[in-house]
Amino acid sequence: MTNGDSGKISSCRFSSLLASKDRDYLLSSSTIEEAEAHQVKISELEGKVIGLYFSANWYPPCRNFNQLLVDVYEQLKSNGSNFEIVFVSSDEDLDAFNNYRQTMPWLSVPFSDLDTKKSLNRKFEVEGIPCLIVLQPEDNKDGATFYDGVEMIYRYGVDAFPFTKDKFEQLQREEKMRHEHQTLTNLLTNPGRDYILDHSITGKVPVESLVGKTIGLYFSGQWCVPCVKFTPKLISIYQRIKQTLEEKGGEDFEIVFVSNDRDQTSFDSYFGTMPWLALPFEDPNIKTLAKYFDVQGIPCLIIIGPDGKTVTKQGRYLINLYQENAYPFTDAKVELIEKELDEAAKSLPRSELHEGHRHELTLVSEGTGGGPFICCDCDEQGSGWAYQCLECGYEVHTKCVRAVAPGSVEGSLNLKMGAEKDFTMDEGTLEIGMEYRTVSGVAGPLVILDKVKGPKYQEIVNIRLGDGTTRRGQVLEVDGEKAVVQVFEGTSGIDNKYTTVQFTGEVLKTPVSLDMLGRIFNGSGKPIDNGPPILPEAYLDISGSSINPSERTYPEEMIQTGISTIDVMNSIARGQKIPLFSAAGLPHNEIAAQICRQAGLVKRLEKSDNLLEDHGEDNFAIVFAAMGVNMETAQFFKRDFEENGSMERVTLFLNLANDPTIERIITPRIALTTAEYLAYECGKHVLVILTDMSSYADALREVSAAREEVPGRRGYPGYMYTDLATIYERAGRIEGRTGSITQIPILTMPNDDITHPTPDLTGYITEGQIYIDRQLYNRQIYPPINVLPSLSRLMKSAIGEGMTRRDHADVSNQLYANYAIGKDVQAMKAVVGEEALSSEDLLYLEFLEKFERKFVTQGAYDTRNIFQSLDLAWTLLRIFPRELLHRIPAKTLDQYYSREATS
Repeated sequence: MTNGDSGKISSCRFSSLLASKDRDYLLSSSTIEEAEAHQVKISELEGKVIGLYFSANWYPPCRNFNQLLVDVYEQLKSNGSNFEIVFVSSDEDLDAFNNYRQTMPWLSVPFSDLDTKKSLNRKFEVEGIPCLIVLQPEDNKDGATFYDGVEMIYRYGVDAFPFTKDKFEQLQREEKMRHEHQTLTNLLTNPGRDYILDHSITGKVPVESLVGKTIGLYFSGQWCVPCVKFTPKLISIYQRIKQTLEEKGGEDFEIVFVSNDRDQTSFDSYFGTMPWLALPFEDPNIKTLAKYFDVQGIPCLIIIGPDGKTVTKQGRYLINLYQENAYPFTDAKVELIEKELDEAAKSLPRSELHEGHRHELTLVSEGTGGGPFICCDCDEQGSGWAYQCLECGYEVHTKCVRAVAPGSVEGSLNLKMGAEKDFTMDEGTLEIGMEYRTVSGVAGPLVILDKVKGPKYQEIVNIRLGDGTTRRGQVLEVDGEKAVVQVFEGTSGIDNKYTTVQFTGEVLKTPVSLDMLGRIFNGSGKPIDNGPPILPEAYLDISGSSINPSERTYPEEMIQTGISTIDVMNSIARGQKIPLFSAAGLPHNEIAAQICRQAGLVKRLEKSDNLLEDHGEDNFAIVFAAMGVNMETAQFFKRDFEENGSMERVTLFLNLANDPTIERIITPRIALTTAEYLAYECGKHVLVILTDMSSYADALREVSAAREEVPGRRGYPGYMYTDLATIYERAGRIEGRTGSITQIPILTMPNDDITHPTPDLTGYITEGQIYIDRQLYNRQIYPPINVLPSLSRLMKSAIGEGMTRRDHADVSNQLYANYAIGKDVQAMKAVVGEEALSSEDLLYLEFLEKFERKFVTQGAYDTRNIFQSLDLAWTLLRIFPRELLHRIPAKTLDQYYSREATS
């Protein structure tokens, strides 16, 4: 179809979109099981408005939207509207798909038709779910594809039909008109009620009595923890505003509680604590107001001016920032407050010592490194001017600072606690904050500085170029008054005339927070997903914390990847480090994405054969760092995580191929520092995937060459083994901490050479390897994992009775033995021919073929739990008579050889 035809649907467009070469139908909603479902011909959709509904049962927002969509669909059907929905599933298994379909009165693309589902996702560039793409019939003059179906359903419901761009614009104009003609009476009354509730004897107040006042509509509920915390503060500020207005006279302020409580008892109890008014419980205006003001969450405070028009939807935010001073919440008032704060800041000290904190605090604003924050003293939101600790991220409102003099007892105590910063400069001490204009040379990613006083190894520097832009660097080498600095953002534009360098006295630290899950960052740890800034809970050294070797715990318990060749034959223990050895052109990215999608914890339930699979469990997380990848690969990972719902438990760091090479050296360290925080402070079991470590090694070689160091093998630095160990050895478990860090580094072997320094040294450090084989890939076997050169050295501690199943180790050993013999027989067959083979040899050839086609081969979206994989292995082993299964004890054969599958 040409671009010119994309806005129209031809008579065959639905077939080209929804049909496959062996299917011209969709599943109806008449039955649950796909195999029994009534088939509806795609041709029956001609002339209808079609909604392609991309959704999944595992994602709560999808389930919530699904209830609303069912109501709208059934209303449109009862009205005789020519509308149909086609469900395109993103579920992970057939049972989830069937259970979800049970709630849907519309049609579905069969779960087994993966190609059609992937094609639809690519064609319409679906970046997240739920998503409703609306296609218009051929004879509709407004025939463009409409992508904002979910927003239209949420905002306008049935009124949005037929979901065209013209209809959307018409509804927006009507909504704008309603806002322009908005009055308080229209908002708060309905034909059956012209009053709201108060705490008087009558319990009622006419809405007309509120006209001409500033009104706050407070959306809240007793079940909501943030609401319960915010309400007492709002009560206090409300009373102070009322008191101030009474003293001035003339104006008045009132709040109306708009309840989100779940029952009348909760409403009565919650409203009883409030000094203001309320709409009645379950009043029809409550839903109307929430929809009208597009309330996305609670608590929420909407401010209505004396003229009945909306002043701001950010009442809660302004209350948090400015308390009672925010009244009457207008833009002019906020601008006046900010000017007063800027003026007051001119008289504030540039730095202060705060009682109870060991470091010096620096005065900052949004323009000088500050921004939205949570005050560490009063625990309230802040913005604009603040005092911030540049060493650990501690930040407080200017009004919250309890200053102590440097010479006082408290000040002396603070300085002793923070002895890293010496306020009495010795001759050999670096003068922190001093700027140097002593650049003597630039070599690749390195800058050489002269006449620097007291530089320190790994110290962070701020580099300001002549055009005013700033970059960060790190001291790599110190020789007297000379320092070599590697610049993370590259050295382009740096000169010795206008460039200045400022030493911070700090090592490189990264902000960490539990809120980093679900977010995307660049290789330097800065958000790139257009989301809000991270409010850090701590600033941690990217080199990691020193761990006492005696406190390390031996890795045990298995992490399930859902891939049979890994889970059965190369099981990964929590806390293990095991790389994927791949090469250019092999599907290591697809395998990495599949592991992220399917990975979860596995725990044993008592002594039965049943497992509890903790997919997406609250204490499981993934940190994914990509180094030197192209834009296509970065978009692949981003899209895959978002479409399959794993993004909410993933923190993604992306260093692109066009980003500075030097950034690749810090990307894995930032990722591992984030993982350490999630594991050891938040108690999560973290899977860290690092790709491509070959790009990291190349960056290390580039820096080494720029420093003119003596090269080692193939030009790599002689210390690369030690450097790689500082990354890989950060995996593990610690005594007394519930979390763990498991590492799966991925590296590409140049020319498929496993003796290349990067895989060679990696193999010495890590606990095994998983080998991706080009010959298997060329035979269209996916995932092309060759089990013979693959190895997991810690597998024995993660499997067996009490962790997976008692037959696991024996089955793995037998599979290895039979596959190895099968490969030998295959080689012998090529020499002597099949006629010369014995009957036993033919059994091994049959096993070899079925092992590769049934056990190794697995779809990219085909998840097998450890039980399913072991049962599949037994199916293959039954090719042999019992007496040929030499590596499995008779007791295990008695239990498993004769049965078909585990229930």
